[in-house]
Amino acid sequence: MLTNINTIVLASQSKVPATIAISVSLPTLSTLAVSLRLYTRRFILGWIGPDDWLIVIALVLAISTSVAIILEAFRGMGTHVWTVTPVMLLEQMKALYASILTYNMANNIIKMSFLLQYRRIFGSSSPTADRVCYWFFFFIMLWAIMQAILLSVACIPVAKIVPIMAGKCLDTLPVWCFSAGLNIITDFFIFAIPLPFVYNLTMQIRQKVLVFTIFSFGFFTCIISIIRLIYLRIVTVTEDLTWDNVELTLWSIGELNSGIVCASVQTLRPLISRFILGLTPSSSTEGSRAHTLSELIPHTVVS
Repeated sequence: MLTNINTIVLASQSKVPATIAISVSLPTLSTLAVSLRLYTRRFILGWIGPDDWLIVIALVLAISTSVAIILEAFRGMGTHVWTVTPVMLLEQMKALYASILTYNMANNIIKMSFLLQYRRIFGSSSPTADRVCYWFFFFIMLWAIMQAILLSVACIPVAKIVPIMAGKCLDTLPVWCFSAGLNIITDFFIFAIPLPFVYNLTMQIRQKVLVFTIFSFGFFTCIISIIRLIYLRIVTVTEDLTWDNVELTLWSIGELNSGIVCASVQTLRPLISRFILGLTPSSSTEGSRAHTLSELIPHTVVS
């Protein structure tokens, strides 16, 4: 009798509402941040650069990831696996496959946007920073292609979608851990790139601390990436995949949207100056194309 009651209680449990709520709210926040970024770049500074367009692409992919995760939720993710029919589970695995690919593409494009943004900020004053960002951009682009290939043939979810692939697909845990580990390493490297150059700038201590703070927002994304890594192993060994996969997917959404918001926050100083502080940005159109540190902190002297 007690076993039957426990079974009924477990069957009634659901993480679906929380999954849908987070999958909608975080992309909405990112969309707002990117919209403010584009407004600032187009209507205040007069020019939209390649890094802005890349963050738009990343936003589209992040929204696509959330849509795929919502589809997973409608097909059983967030409930216990024994309550999900085989047909629903198959459809969920297809949506999971789509979310894995869009998540990783978005993740890499966010990194590429950061690197182009750094080139605009530091390129004219630091040839070293410009070269580092230039070559690392191509490394991330090549890694994105390799990563897409590896993840597309990992056993989860490929073997569940196409059972005959079970003996031909790649072991999921090593592929996912290698992919996530390299993502974390590249995240830390990318977010650390501007810090030495900010340290060498000639400016007031208060301004330097503010610039450091702005560029350090990205490390919050690194923390999310590390937390997400913890859930990777759980998903690859669990017998209740539809229940235990929820946390991993939600941290994935958090990571993407955190990166998009952090990248956009660095561009909003002219908007804040105009509408909150009542100041008029002094950047000309040509100056905005250079995207110097004066867009982050006015009256900055770069040395």
